[in-house]
Amino acid sequence: MLEALILTIFIEGVGLIFLRVKDYKIYLLSIALNICTNVSLNTFLLNYDFQSVGGYIVTVVILEIVVIGVEFLGYWFYFRQSKKALGYATLLNVMSFGIGLILNLIFHYDVAIEILRALFSF
Repeated sequence: MLEALILTIFIEGVGLIFLRVKDYKIYLLSIALNICTNVSLNTFLLNYDFQSVGGYIVTVVILEIVVIGVEFLGYWFYFRQSKKALGYATLLNVMSFGIGLILNLIFHYDVAIEILRALFSF
């Protein structure tokens, strides 16, 4: 779980660099938000007994949307601009989720294949 948190903080930090963010407070805010959301999300996912791969996928998607909402609120309290806050929360989370998904496909091939089979066997 610590690996996921560190990787998320790193990926989103790099995302902020690419966005050319110079205010160090945004980096600290991103770290604080990710400690709250990433730890909560992964604790739930590791402790919940999913009945199917499909249920797991739906749960992850819903929880990722909740994470974007929570981080949106954090960025909104800082920026006081809804559009900017939503842009940061969405872009950074989609980026870290996508890279995490790719890494899981590479390093957990058997699990990834099971998930892909469940997705395309409707």
